[in-house]
Formats: sequence, C-alpha cells, structure tokens
Amino acid sequence: MTDEQAIEVVLFDMGGVLVKLGNLDEELGVENMSSQEFWNRWLTSPAVRSLERGSTDVDSFADALSTEFS
Repeated sequence: MTDEQAIEVVLFDMGGVLVKLGNLDEELGVENMSSQEFWNRWLTSPAVRSLERGSTDVDSFADALSTEFS
C-alpha cells in the first residue's frame, strides 16, 4: 500500500448511533413495496454489500441498485 492509499479513518456506525437515516424507502421513491420489504431487500442487496465493502464505486452501485429494485 502506498502513502496515497493509506487508510486514515475507520468509522463504525453501530445501527444508526452516529448517522440516523430517515425513511429511505420514501426518499428513494420506492412506492411499489412496503417499508419492511424495502429494508429486507436493502439489507440483503448484493449492490449494497459491494458498496459497503468498498469494492464498487458510487456510479456502479447506483446502476446495480436501480436494476435490483427495478
């Protein structure tokens, strides 16, 4: 790892302690499913996992999530 790639900060948000997300299902305009279904799909989404692991960029994440959620 070069100095330019060095990890400077690792931040863990333990279930909304530091960042409280609102109703993402409403904010994303997902009207075709219940809030419960949205969160179940979000929590099991390969696109979300990939973004959280840092193995994809934001544009690829958006494309993949759009495909997953139709």
